[in-house]
Amino acid sequence: MSSAETDVQMPCEVSEPVRSVLDLFRGPLNEVVFPDASAERLEALLDGVRERCAQVATARIALEGAQHELDAALTELTGCARRSHAYASVFAQGDEALSAELAAIDIQPKPERRRKKAEPKVKKRRRAAQADGLELPLPGDANTADSSEADLH
Repeated sequence: MSSAETDVQMPCEVSEPVRSVLDLFRGPLNEVVFPDASAERLEALLDGVRERCAQVATARIALEGAQHELDAALTELTGCARRSHAYASVFAQGDEALSAELAAIDIQPKPERRRKKAEPKVKKRRRAAQADGLELPLPGDANTADSSEADLH
């Protein structure tokens, strides 16, 4: 069996040296038995690795599912806590002590995700010029020579 064939069969992260030893004991050393080292012993250990690899894969899937459920539960709890805080703040408007206690709780609404709008390159150049103390006129600005001449005609 070639090394390329064993690569396909190897679970998880079995190192190249271990794969090479497995190949030797599957091939020319197949009939050789050393104390606690033989093709049979290596294959049994490899089977154990495969089994644990499958267990890890199953556990990862379960963990990802549990993490997703936890994230959803935390999102729901946080949303409810924000709404509760808002309701309580309105309710406490006549009670200075309760209002102060609620005001001390920083439970800001979840920031909205905004798409970044591409700014025209002209504005970027203008900002750079303003940083240097220069102000470059933009086409259409009232202070440009073109618009002053247009007003005269």
